[in-house]
Amino acid sequence: MLMGQSNMAGVADKQASDQNSDARLKVLGGCNQPAGQWNVANPPLNDCPGEKGWNLSTSVDPGIWFGKTLLGKLPEGDTIGLVGTAESGESINTFISGGSHHQMILNKIAKAKTAENARFAGIIFHQGESDSGQTSWPGKVVQLYNEVKEAWGVDYDVPFILGELPAGGCCSGHNNLVHQAADMLPDGYWVSQDGTKVMDQYHFDHASVVLMGTRYGEKMIDALGW
Repeated sequence: MLMGQSNMAGVADKQASDQNSDARLKVLGGCNQPAGQWNVANPPLNDCPGEKGWNLSTSVDPGIWFGKTLLGKLPEGDTIGLVGTAESGESINTFISGGSHHQMILNKIAKAKTAENARFAGIIFHQGESDSGQTSWPGKVVQLYNEVKEAWGVDYDVPFILGELPAGGCCSGHNNLVHQAADMLPDGYWVSQDGTKVMDQYHFDHASVVLMGTRYGEKMIDALGW
């Protein structure tokens, strides 16, 4: 699952190098592709416009590079199914129970569960700009994880990998809370933003999207023991 706000939804313009033609990497719906079915994954992987109505249909998100990195270690005969639920500009409160995007997440999980031999394998999460510095945020990350796990109906823990917020942006002070949330999760990790750059106060540039997506993938490979 791909979760979070704009740096997970993607803002930087996509390039030819971001494309994927490997049928082993799928996305449930995705921007510019039929909703509610598994399509070959190409950016953007989240809905556009999403529920908030922002149309980022020409952007690239770290999820595609996460998936492309996993392909290099994918066990023979397996397929990766990416489920994008990121919404730009949103607080974590909108993703947990009672929030405006919570039902969308549940609906996507319900659909993903119907895939043959589906197994919930993990989450990557980039969020916090809208909640920067709020000490209640790590606990809400844990709540989100537990609610997602309950929706999948699994009795095992999966890797939950958080991304640091960019140091050159608005909210790098939040990264202490990113680390705290990772420590509070049963199988939590974080990836560094070191070496990234922003286009504005908030958003990774193209090279940084690629870098963060690759780091998410490498961390997930380690966590899954591939």
